Order: sequence, then structure tokens, then C-alpha cells
Amino acid sequence: MNKEELFSLIERACDNIEQNDSQIRSFLPEKNRKQRLFDEVENLLKNREIDDLPLLGLFIGVKDIFSVNPLDMRCGSNLPASAFNFPESEAVTKLKKMGALVLGKTVTTEFAYFEQNETKNPLNLEHTPGGSSSGSAAAVAKGFVDFAFGTQTIGSISRPASFCGIIGFKPTYGRVSAHGVFPFSPIMDHIGSITSDFKTIYKTASFWIDNWSPDVDIIDKLIKKCPIFAVPVGKYLEQADKTTLKIFDNTVETINSFGIKIKKIEFLDDVDEINLLHKKIVAYEFAKVHDKYKEYHHLYRAKSIELIKEGDSISEKEYKNLLEIHLNNKEKVDNFMKNSEIDFWIAPSTVSEAPLWKDGTGSPIMNLPWTHFGLPTISIPIKERFSNLPFGLQIIGNRGFDELLIAISERLSKII
Repeated sequence: MNKEELFSLIERACDNIEQNDSQIRSFLPEKNRKQRLFDEVENLLKNREIDDLPLLGLFIGVKDIFSVNPLDMRCGSNLPASAFNFPESEAVTKLKKMGALVLGKTVTTEFAYFEQNETKNPLNLEHTPGGSSSGSAAAVAKGFVDFAFGTQTIGSISRPASFCGIIGFKPTYGRVSAHGVFPFSPIMDHIGSITSDFKTIYKTASFWIDNWSPDVDIIDKLIKKCPIFAVPVGKYLEQADKTTLKIFDNTVETINSFGIKIKKIEFLDDVDEINLLHKKIVAYEFAKVHDKYKEYHHLYRAKSIELIKEGDSISEKEYKNLLEIHLNNKEKVDNFMKNSEIDFWIAPSTVSEAPLWKDGTGSPIMNLPWTHFGLPTISIPIKERFSNLPFGLQIIGNRGFDELLIAISERLSKII
């Protein structure tokens, strides 16, 4: 690809947003988007050859809780951009240095929490794309970008990916730098990606995920030894609605028919306690993060204010006790998977298909425990549908085995 071809690609991409994003509203408005991208390409090519930029021509969207130069950052809020003085996100910078072009900031719910925003599901405009990485999922599903950054503190990558019929990948906690990303709950925040295909994950992963090393031979050996999948039966799974469980059961049968070992194991019967624990921790941390923004609290929306009040009601002593339980939970699940010889868990990505837009962004409770444990997860589309909206299969791997998770998920995606 030469510079003229790249400029033509940029022209078409920007025109596509201008002509087709008015109803979906996946991107934040931006004046002179096209010229900014032209200038970025010129700057990239001043000291680099096109062949030295492996991601040149890859368009990405970035959730508006990431700092991206020279774009404003407002975190889906009514606060002025001047309130957010953050360096550019390290994860974004790494992709930009390889030639990826930020097509724009994608819409998020306020401070990545539950307050509804204007983004609609491209598959059906009457439905939500999920939250809080709503714009990122919608932009990928509509084909505006190849890759979008999102974050997950409860279910904000897996859920919108499922609702929009695409792939949501949440690496192991801590494998991606959160520097330059506005925090929700630092102890629970995960940086992840939303894409429409595995090719894009493989193409980008080594640049934004720390110590990415997909040893193909080792992965092939692990896959050939017939990895063991487990379904966590019990109270956790029963949180999903009947239609979702029916489609999930059919999917499990399909996987089983290919000779893949699937255990059904009683697990997460304490899910109510984990849900409450997780929500208390994130409430406390959310309140602490927003202490420094008190002068702007009159601009906050209702749900953010509610969460701050909830967090303020938790004492530091209680918070420390909660953190200790959280760390114990992480250790327990690691030991359980090891002792039970479980390579992967599988579960529905959501409790239901995408709700109507007017009813909110949907429940993240099918994702919450895995986020709480800090395990790598991926949501892939299930071909079977009850209506015209998709469902996702959530695959959960062992801590740090993200490369294997991606490889096995790609294989599963071809049969479900």
C-alpha cells in the first residue's frame, strides 16, 4: 500500500462514518477527522518506511475513557475535557507506533458505569449494544473499524461483544497497561479488545499485550492432548434466562459431538456472595477515584452519584477485608482449576439477548465472577439464534494462558 492508496482508504472510512453513524452513534463527533488522520500518516512516514509499519491501514476505535492525543477525553460525561489531564494510553500508543490509525473516540456510558448513552445496536436499532464499551462494539459490528479498545470492570467487553455478534477478548488482569486510562476500579479494571475476526487479534496482540508469545508448537501440543472444558452448573448458570440456557445447552452438545471433553461441575454456588463482594469493592474504588472531581459532581448523572454514595458508605477497614477475600477467591479458583484438571470454563456470555435500548444496557452478571478472578475470557458468537439478535459463548482460560485461550477459541468458533 502506498501513501495515495492509504489516503483514499482514510477518505472512504471517514465518509462511511459521516454517512452511516448518525443513527448508531458509535463515535463521538469530531471536526476535521479526515485531516487529522492525513497529518498522522504524514508524521508516521517522516522517519519510517511503510514496510516498517505492520499495522498501517488498520483502523481502530478507542473507548472514551482512554486518553488519545490529540483528541478530547470526557469519559462519556458532561465534565469539561480540561478536567482529564492524562498522558496518552500506553496501549493505544503501542498500536499507533506500529501504524494503526485511530479513526475516533467511541461512545461510552458515563465513567464506564450503567448510565445509558445514545448508542444503538447496529443489528437492530431498537436494542442496546450493551455497555459500557457500547460505541466500541457498535463500531466494530457496523464495520467502521477493524479493532476497538474497551475496558471491563464487570462485563463491559464480553456483554457488548455478545449483543453485537462479534468477538470480545479480555486478557488476564494486569497483562495490559492501564496507564492513560481513566480508572473505574483499579483492582478490577481490565483492558481488552473487540474485533470481528481472529485474524485481527493475532495481528495486533503482540503489540498491546505484555509478553505476548504464541508458541505455535506448544499450543498445538496442548490442543492435541484434548483440553478439558467444564460447565459451571448450579446457581451461577441459573442466572441466565431459559432461552439463553437452551441455546447454551445446544452449543455444549455441538462441541461434545466433536469429541471434546466437557465436564459438568458444581461451581460458584457462592455466586451471590461474589457478586456482592465485587460490587462493594468497585463502589468503594469508584468513590475514591471521584473524590478529586468533587467540584464537578453537579454535572454527574444519577447512577454515578448513587455509586459514589454507596462507595462512601464503605469504611477503609471493610474495604481491606473485602480485598483480602477477593485475593483468596483468586487463589482458590486457580487451585480448583488445577486440582480438577480444568483447562477452560464455558458459559453463556450474557443472561439474555440484547434488551431493548429503552430498558438499559443489560446485565453483566454472567461475566462478573471471571472478571473478579482476573482470568482471561473471550466471547465468541453462537450461530444459533432465537430471534434476529445474537448470543455469545464465553470461554474462560487459566490465568496467564491467554495465547492458548485465543487459539482454542478460534477453533471452537468454527464449529458453533
